Amino acid sequence: MQSLAKVVGDKKHQRQLFKKQRLEYEETHGRKALQQQILKQLKSVLRPEWTVAGFMPMIGEAGVNWLFECLPEINWVFPVCKGSKLEFYKAQKREDFQLNTLQVLEPSQSFELVPLENIDAVLVPGVVFNHFGQRVGMGKGFYDKSLEKFYGVKLGVGYHCQLQLDELPTEPHDLIMDFIVTDKVGIQVHLQSVYDDERGITWKH
Repeated sequence: MQSLAKVVGDKKHQRQLFKKQRLEYEETHGRKALQQQILKQLKSVLRPEWTVAGFMPMIGEAGVNWLFECLPEINWVFPVCKGSKLEFYKAQKREDFQLNTLQVLEPSQSFELVPLENIDAVLVPGVVFNHFGQRVGMGKGFYDKSLEKFYGVKLGVGYHCQLQLDELPTEPHDLIMDFIVTDKVGIQVHLQSVYDDERGITWKH
């Protein structure tokens, strides 16, 4: 078993490596085009009757801007940083958002707070994922702490360059994803089935 110091050091290395790679990937393929491909994969996973927690992607971070405009049939909520955790608030229009101290767009807290038990799925950003649902985030632990007792669907969102086959350095508190969505594939981790958008086929491990 790896020591905690070794795991923490390996995570730091992974963050440095993949933050650089995802920026290069975004510059090469175009942010707007990548977002459209991710949206296509999300449409195949999310259900219109669900309440889903999205997020507003930062520069270099995979995701889709203004999800409520792209998938209006879904009941969207978005995270607000509260100390070391996240709370989720309804937001349906661009003007519902404001920049927080981290320069991330989040909903105004004057809107309805939605408890975790009323959320069906959470889209989770990350720096690197693998086919087993493991994830390395930015290092603050917001999602790991906030979703510790969340029993809905955890859906990791990243660029295809962030999806690895190898085991990642993880700690016991780190979240395991149920789905991984990139601009090229959608993976349902626990069923071990993969849909490859480039080949148009589904296969099982």
